[in-house]
Amino acid sequence: MEQHAHKAQTAQKAPDAQAAHAAHRWSRRGVVERAGAVAAAGLLSACGAGSASPAPQATAVQGTVELSWLMSEDPKTSGMEEMAEAYNASQQRIKVTILPTGGNYEDKLKTMMAAGTAPEVARLNDDLLASYACRGNCRPLEEFLTRQKVNKDEFFPNQWRLPVYEKKTYAIISGYQPQVIWVNTDLFQKAGLKVPTVPYKSNEWTWDDFLDAAKKLTSTQQAADGAAQVYGTNVLHSWYGYWVHGHGGEVLTQDLKKFALSQPSGYDPLQWQADLINRHRVHPPIAYTAQSGNSASNLFINGRLAMLAGGGNWNTYRSQVTGFQWDIVPYPKGKVRRGHTATPLLFMIPTSTKFPEQGFTFLQHLVSDDAQKILGAKGFRMPPKKAQANSNLWLRPDLPPKNQRLWADAMDGATWEPQIPQREKLRQTYRPALTPVWEGKQSAKDAMQAVEAACNAVLQEPCG
Repeated sequence: MEQHAHKAQTAQKAPDAQAAHAAHRWSRRGVVERAGAVAAAGLLSACGAGSASPAPQATAVQGTVELSWLMSEDPKTSGMEEMAEAYNASQQRIKVTILPTGGNYEDKLKTMMAAGTAPEVARLNDDLLASYACRGNCRPLEEFLTRQKVNKDEFFPNQWRLPVYEKKTYAIISGYQPQVIWVNTDLFQKAGLKVPTVPYKSNEWTWDDFLDAAKKLTSTQQAADGAAQVYGTNVLHSWYGYWVHGHGGEVLTQDLKKFALSQPSGYDPLQWQADLINRHRVHPPIAYTAQSGNSASNLFINGRLAMLAGGGNWNTYRSQVTGFQWDIVPYPKGKVRRGHTATPLLFMIPTSTKFPEQGFTFLQHLVSDDAQKILGAKGFRMPPKKAQANSNLWLRPDLPPKNQRLWADAMDGATWEPQIPQREKLRQTYRPALTPVWEGKQSAKDAMQAVEAACNAVLQEPCG
């Protein structure tokens, strides 16, 4: 999705009256109102009421077409408002309007779909792609990709692997946030350590090297709150499954039908992470980082964390880190590989929209050089095309980090969990069971084997 620093979990609460009112207020076209029954049928099918209804036929275009764009990001700080303005300035018969953000995004989108007022283009959480596709709530894009002759070779290969469910592409990725290790280079130098800016495909910089560095970087001095003045690392800031991937494990078995964290390849790396906290004490306790002001990002910005694993907006660090030098390095190589991902920014065309052709034209604009120049200036996401990511559209040699080409290099090894409709519910089943593991109260083996049956039951449910 997302980005995952744990990825924000979508609240499954009933949409409120304000969201419903906003959905009605933004029903700009009577023809979309008439599609309400179709959208509602699609949502009913999500609850097991039958197969999803087919997408309505596109409406013949006369005059100006208004496209609504719904997103979970702030349009101004992300640069998306500027992207829409640039698109509108280049068009004569299409106008894009950004819908108000705020509240619970998923609730708002579902409310609009149920009301028959779905936006023409909508942000899609990558964790929920298969769930939406299974419900028939987003359009496959192959027809548009073929007819408009999209050159897939221009993009990173994962562009056409990630947003796929049952061999159909359901979204366009307009940017990535490759996961890296953010390092305080001043602390490395103080500890007499070389900053491991090694080539991504090298065999250097392993888990053993990482742990050794974390031990040397952790301070024996205490801060005023009694915690270590400097911790070597924080790895739970990001989705801990990256370390499972590096060890050769997976969340699911190869056939995607059974829970695999209950196997040694799954629980051993989870235990390794817990040992960073409770055995080696190079990682702050989760109770400590849960306190106000003690998030992993804040500890890093304040010079109290030497290595921060996972996400983060590089512009945040560029603007807020003023007391030390920093850089980025690869995830350390585990038993099998460097396990990490690249959080994608996806946009879909909801099934009930009557203007899919124009919606797809706008999706193409989002990956164009003109649009990516805006995103690149904001530092919001790395561009999806290889040439863009290695050009001045994105790279800023005058700004940190020095090793910024790592973002594009790391795309070759980025991995994602399989697209299954049950992903969110599966996470809600096993993630809480890991809390006592991080607290040192239970082994990862016992915790994951205790929820194995429940997780396997979730995997049998249709559409999650």
